[in-house]
Amino acid sequence: MIVIDADPAYTLPAAITLVIVEAADVAFALQADTVAQVTAQVPVTPLPLVPAFVDGLVGLGGGILPQIDLRRRLGLSPPFPADLSELLVMVATDGNYALRVDHVIALITIERDTIQVFDHHSG
Repeated sequence: MIVIDADPAYTLPAAITLVIVEAADVAFALQADTVAQVTAQVPVTPLPLVPAFVDGLVGLGGGILPQIDLRRRLGLSPPFPADLSELLVMVATDGNYALRVDHVIALITIERDTIQVFDHHSG
């Protein structure tokens, strides 16, 4: 059984496709329709006066995107400087960004009958 956080009135699709990634030995699932691209790490231009989880700016797909480090954003142990990582170009309503993860594990599809909706706002 997979549990997702959503409004109880949310109508589940017949299936949800997920990108499974890893950061600091923890697996995370991201909806595949929010991932536009997966690529190897590219050079980062650091920025002053940004939160510690923002690595800086990266040039991807003809655009300049902020790069977010998933480990730092979630307060997990930082990667070693020599560790390889991958970037996911994430599509968001307030602007795209690059998400730095240790690596992509898999692309999976979960059927509706194996999904339970959990509403953290109720009760």
